[in-house]
Amino acid sequence: MRVLTDKAATQPASALPGANWPALHAEMDLLDELAVRYYSQAIKLAAALNVQSEAVSRARHRLSYLAGIIDPLKLRGILNRTSDPAHPSWSLTYRDDMFAPPGLPAVPPPNGTAPPAPVP
Repeated sequence: MRVLTDKAATQPASALPGANWPALHAEMDLLDELAVRYYSQAIKLAAALNVQSEAVSRARHRLSYLAGIIDPLKLRGILNRTSDPAHPSWSLTYRDDMFAPPGLPAVPPPNGTAPPAPVP
């Protein structure tokens, strides 16, 4: 979604006559927020009820994808405004790499050096 937003920002106004780009950006931000809110609540409720299913795995996978393309500060703000389904008076909290797939280490940032080539 973010890629489409960036692409839309670079398009000339004549690319889509009559398009209201600020309104489209606002709508995409709203859709990002709704997706993150619903997927995170589904995952949190499944964890509270100790449920494992294909739907929960799908929600976890989609949320990890969204976390990769949405700015972490924006993600933190969305989760702070999202209520915890197991405890409605609480809100969800965000930690770095919170939605990384389980069992996989976080990818380190590139440092500009390539690993040595294998010796034949």
